[in-house]
Amino acid sequence: VDAPSLLGGVRSLVAVDVTPTAPSGTIPKTRPLPVNLPAGWSHEKVFGTLPGTATPAPLLQLLGLLALMGAALARALIPSRAR
Repeated sequence: VDAPSLLGGVRSLVAVDVTPTAPSGTIPKTRPLPVNLPAGWSHEKVFGTLPGTATPAPLLQLLGLLALMGAALARALIPSRAR
């Protein structure tokens, strides 16, 4: 009777190519590669500005900041029983 294995009966082989692609001592260079979008896609729609939403996000962020500042001010001004 064989002991149970973590792999079970499934095994696979992976080939790793370690052949150098440049002569030894060569400093690798990096450069940006142009990327083409699929047909019918617009660069502005993919990478353009963020879409406008129906929420007043800047107003809500300002109100949240004011609430945090108010809470910090109240904590500083109102004495507490034990700190």
